[in-house]
Amino acid sequence: MKYIKFLLVGVLFGITLSKAEVISWFRIYEMFKLQSFHMFGVIGSAVAIGMIVIYLFKNETLKTIKGNPIFVEPKKKGIPRNLIGGIIFGLGWALGGACPGPMYILLGKGVVAILVVLFGAHLGAFLYHAVNAGMDMGIVNAGMIAVYDEIPKDLLALVEDVLLNRREDATERLVDYAASVKDKSVKQEEDPAWRKTIILSKKDNAIQVTHAALGEAFEP
Repeated sequence: MKYIKFLLVGVLFGITLSKAEVISWFRIYEMFKLQSFHMFGVIGSAVAIGMIVIYLFKNETLKTIKGNPIFVEPKKKGIPRNLIGGIIFGLGWALGGACPGPMYILLGKGVVAILVVLFGAHLGAFLYHAVNAGMDMGIVNAGMIAVYDEIPKDLLALVEDVLLNRREDATERLVDYAASVKDKSVKQEEDPAWRKTIILSKKDNAIQVTHAALGEAFEP
């Protein structure tokens, strides 16, 4: 029964944010360019309501379903912590066009490109806890990372269309491109030159000469 309550709260949350246009990248873009008060009004309202609810929690006016008091663990204080964290969060919000809550709402809306942002968010959370748990080194195969300027322009345009959600048919166009590239497989012909080589090896303190083609061995 409690899971149904969580589901209903989640549905209400998704509807509220959708109707308030909080999940709209254009609204976020307007906010960061100071072109509209819309997002500031929504965030300000959320902060005000949050302050009231936390106050009611501390006074034990609001309790859990079972009647137990709700305890909110105090956050660690520090200007560098909040300042650096806020800057990183703001950069991610501006570039990705969504914060943690709206990510799942956008996924439910059918915005497939948000999967990339979700993957990055989960990876970041994993690395944060991994570092706190003692991880001090990670290996990345830099040779597998493509240089941005060296990506073919047609492929780059298709990928950016998906990531930035610039076209409604962006995903289909990228899938079609991948299918066309997949068909262009390169056949590699075997070079028979290796069969004519002579292999030198050491066996029982003697040099053994093997003709690779015949598989015969003899000691000089």
